[in-house]
Amino acid sequence: MDCKITLTGHPTRVSPIALFSLYFLSTLSLLSLPTLSLYSLSTLPLYSLSTLPLLSLSTLSLLSLFLSLSLSYGVAMIDTVKLRSPELPEDIAAMIEGQLMIRRGIDGPTGEVLYELVSGPLVGSYDHRISCSVKRERWVTERLTRRTDNHRVLTTLEACGPYLEVEGSAHKAMLGHNLEGGSSDPQAVCAWFVDLLARGLGVELPEAAVWDVRRIDVAEVYALDYAGCEAYIRGLSMADYPRRKILRYGSESVFFPGSTSAIKAYHKGPEFHKHDRPRLRGVLNLEEVAALQWRANELLRVEVEIKARKLDTDFQGPPKVGQLTESYITDFFDQEIAKMLREGETASEIVRTSEAVLDRLTERYTAGQAAALYGTWLRFSAHGEQMTKRKMTQRTFYDHRKKLTAAGVSWHGSDVAIIQAGPIPAGFSPIRSDPRRVIGEYPRVVELLAPYRLSVA
Repeated sequence: MDCKITLTGHPTRVSPIALFSLYFLSTLSLLSLPTLSLYSLSTLPLYSLSTLPLLSLSTLSLLSLFLSLSLSYGVAMIDTVKLRSPELPEDIAAMIEGQLMIRRGIDGPTGEVLYELVSGPLVGSYDHRISCSVKRERWVTERLTRRTDNHRVLTTLEACGPYLEVEGSAHKAMLGHNLEGGSSDPQAVCAWFVDLLARGLGVELPEAAVWDVRRIDVAEVYALDYAGCEAYIRGLSMADYPRRKILRYGSESVFFPGSTSAIKAYHKGPEFHKHDRPRLRGVLNLEEVAALQWRANELLRVEVEIKARKLDTDFQGPPKVGQLTESYITDFFDQEIAKMLREGETASEIVRTSEAVLDRLTERYTAGQAAALYGTWLRFSAHGEQMTKRKMTQRTFYDHRKKLTAAGVSWHGSDVAIIQAGPIPAGFSPIRSDPRRVIGEYPRVVELLAPYRLSVA
């Protein structure tokens, strides 16, 4: 996807981050701004260059140069990864242990904290730090086959040689934030992440391809607006996932935990304001932080965490970084979101307003069926699946839900009272075919991963 701009005096489609990046581009080196990079213009809202009257002609020339960059990479974004190294020599392990309390990497000219290594666990998925620890025990699973054991699985902790376990957001380590512009290439991302760790610790580590993957998070973001993000999250709180407890946090987020995976959908604006904004204010100026907050306010983020149990099942044991592919993580993302939404496969099929739903059902089914399905849709929209299920026979519930899904009908965010004045764009669904999906890598990410892509190719 090539990004081009024509300066004709008319409003030009650019992002707030790009605008503020351009403003400082004439006085600061591009390399000193890894957090702020020019980005795809085709999916972002309309702003006018006249809002920045101090842009110099040389800066506008640089704009044309950088916007010609091709953002061809990027199907989804890899965020948090958890990796386990092969066994390390005892002297290397002891050297790492001797310096693992808190270790920061600082960019000399700018004072920016490039990464922060800690020896303890991370606070949550929003934590910007990298957890790193040397371990000398590992869990070993043995399947008991005696008839009296009922084929149980026995898991024990056994002593072993030292190895390194690292967990953190590769996306934040590259850019300082994880709003957008990350990479979907698991092997390149993990290779860069391991090299960052080696440089930070000042030791030589095994190549990333032979490390075990114990967790990998993949995310998609969608450009709505503040009200649209809140409205969709409120509607999604009516969603259901088979055999999972759902945690709801008002209009900000909804979380579906599980033993093999976890799904989180949330409005990026409040999360950024609470966790990233205070940290970034210490290393960026107010205008740069405001630009990031502005962009975060209009982003809906959906994350799928692939846990060790799922990875071990799919790969018949802990997969190596060299085994993980982009198609594996994106296919799994699609499967998990489909289970959560139970909507049609493409965004063009999705309808959620009262009139549109009734029209769709009337087209697909007989008058009697359409009326019955429409009644069920109203109940799903107003009360959610669980309450509706308790009021219907099991057979009717599953039959109606299946037919509504097949017709491309959504009940998430579909309460009639909300939708009539609703800010959710018509046809929106957080799937990878939706036109509001933000795609492409930041040029900074492309630059950082280029050597590792060449080595993997």
